[in-house]
Amino acid sequence: IRGILSENGNLIQLKGKITKLETTYAFALNTKYPGIHFIHKENIDESVWDTLKHGQEIFYNLGFTFKGPACINIKV
Repeated sequence: IRGILSENGNLIQLKGKITKLETTYAFALNTKYPGIHFIHKENIDESVWDTLKHGQEIFYNLGFTFKGPACINIKV
């Protein structure tokens, strides 16, 4: 992760829904920052990863990689 979305030094928490869930990655849809945001299993606590389901609402911070936006600090 190269940078994290923040405002006045505070991380911005986003709300999204899981749109695709595979064994090592997932995608979340967010309407405030349009687009599908990538989630990698290595960037999330294993206990949280094990509870994720398609269509589930999540809260997260948005970071950026060379390939695009990525969800971090995910909470359910």
